[in-house]
Amino acid sequence: MRAGPPQRRANPIVHCMIADAVATLAPFPSLPEVKWSTDPIEDNVSSDSELSAALVTLEGATISSPIHVLLFHRGKFLGTATDQAIPGVQLLDNASTSTEVAIAFKELGTPHAGQPTWTGTATFRWLDSRVYRSGELPYGITSSFPRRGDGK
Repeated sequence: MRAGPPQRRANPIVHCMIADAVATLAPFPSLPEVKWSTDPIEDNVSSDSELSAALVTLEGATISSPIHVLLFHRGKFLGTATDQAIPGVQLLDNASTSTEVAIAFKELGTPHAGQPTWTGTATFRWLDSRVYRSGELPYGITSSFPRRGDGK
């Protein structure tokens, strides 16, 4: 995973969807003067997908900068996958589908040199007209999307 310019340019419609979503994000608490970038690190946003995502970070980001995972349903912004922006997040394209977004989390506190150690994955799934999550989030990280089977 890398910070900085996106690997590919989003089409103009997708870029507008992401920019509109970024405009709703609160400033990062320890860097309130730094804006969130509207150029995603990674994305699979599509107005045809039941669920898709864009990973965004702060303007001028480094590898240790916080990342928000923006979730979309058919191009409409639903919210962030986790309530907190954290570094070390990766979109798992091979494990994502048109109804699921799979995210890997780097172990918090892992040194940035060398290979990252992944703590695991969480999957966000569009089912019955809402988003559910499965898998584990890093310790201390929360999500407003309910775990499947929690009855929420």
